[in-house]
Amino acid sequence: MSALVVMLMLAGCGSAAARLSAHPSTTVPAPPPPSGPVYVLGDSLTVGMAPYLPALLPGRSVEIDGKIGRTATGGLDILATRKAPLPPTVVMALGTNDIESPEEFTAVINETMALLGPRRAIWVNIASPRAQPFNADLDAARTRYRNLEIIDWAKVMAENPEDLVADQIHNTDAGYRLRAEVIAWVVER
Repeated sequence: MSALVVMLMLAGCGSAAARLSAHPSTTVPAPPPPSGPVYVLGDSLTVGMAPYLPALLPGRSVEIDGKIGRTATGGLDILATRKAPLPPTVVMALGTNDIESPEEFTAVINETMALLGPRRAIWVNIASPRAQPFNADLDAARTRYRNLEIIDWAKVMAENPEDLVADQIHNTDAGYRLRAEVIAWVVER
């Protein structure tokens, strides 16, 4: 870039800055809240919270694809063979039923993110004592993918143990409602 181009750019910025400073009440409007359809792909925890989520996202089309026993690999297969286009926001709520090694789970995360492309990807981590290596994989993936957000469900359940049933994985009705509320809050921000 030539020095002349840089000087012209700076001059343009200066005049815009001067105009704004001349009107101290001028503010840049906040970006509009996220909107548009949402696709949620998950396991039995998704099945449990499915009745609550659509009402928490009014004005949005919410497609929930939950199945008892679904693994992250099974979810990856669904994404790879899906005929309908994916919406701009995809919530992944998988990993609870996975028995892969953390390395295999990382490969599933990477393949999932490749399929999702630039879409907003929200992944709900896993509240299970054996899930720490998988949650660490998700945290590491967040540094590789700018469009990946992690919902720390493990922390939410640690703070609300009364919302877990005896298996320490599934939720009470209040826990499923809380899961839907947390997902909706993240989707809407």
